[in-house]
Amino acid sequence: MLHEIGARIDWRWVNLWRATDSVGGWIFSAHRPAAPVTVDGPAATVDRRLRDPADVVAPPGDSVPPPIQGHRPGESDQPFTEAARELVERLRVPMDPEPPPADPPAGQ
Repeated sequence: MLHEIGARIDWRWVNLWRATDSVGGWIFSAHRPAAPVTVDGPAATVDRRLRDPADVVAPPGDSVPPPIQGHRPGESDQPFTEAARELVERLRVPMDPEPPPADPPAGQ
């Protein structure tokens, strides 16, 4: 069913997910390092795994490593803004128009 929806919206869809997110997750492909590819075609471009935490070492000048983000909104995160920009650009390109429905056979 999700492949059908993806085709209807011309795959103008991005799913950002983190392994630490207890609510969300991948839809078509986990894109885990060293894992075999489980899906191809346009569905393979939907899921984008985000590293979380961003690092395990505290940044220079700090004593605390980056926090685990989990399901927190990422509106200010660089991967989120990059994905949003990409979607805006994809939405500016018109979708292929669907052919008009065929006329029903005479007498029906």
